[in-house]
Amino acid sequence: MKVARAELYAQTLRAGRGAGISLGLAEELAEAAPWLSTKGVEAMARMLYEADSHGVLEQMAARLDRIQMGQNADSLAVPLTLMQAVAAGRGFGVEMGKRRLKPAAAIARAKPGPVQVSKEAWTCLTRLAKRTFVPATDASRASGAGAGADGD
Repeated sequence: MKVARAELYAQTLRAGRGAGISLGLAEELAEAAPWLSTKGVEAMARMLYEADSHGVLEQMAARLDRIQMGQNADSLAVPLTLMQAVAAGRGFGVEMGKRRLKPAAAIARAKPGPVQVSKEAWTCLTRLAKRTFVPATDASRASGAGAGADGD
């Protein structure tokens, strides 16, 4: 399915927050999502959905910090394309050296226009995003939440 870049950004940001990762990392993943291939978005969605992957995503951000400062860093169990997309959002690149990650030229920016996302990845992102929604209750409606009975 095709979605607008802004829609993929927003859904990925909500999914990251719904998965319980930090706002900063959720923003970086949301920024990276449109740059990824369909397989890359699926891998990212799966990692967000698996709670034990959150530590790996935080480690990825820390390694990218080191690389951004010009240092090499150990590789880890994150798809290289995801690391490259997050790094590109920060304005630099990453490549694999001899078993270590090192700075490189940034990957090319994604073309404007809609992004192809698999239905499975979108469903996964949506499930996570729904964790951020506040359930409707009579008390919230009575205090002014929602559109009200007349839809205004």
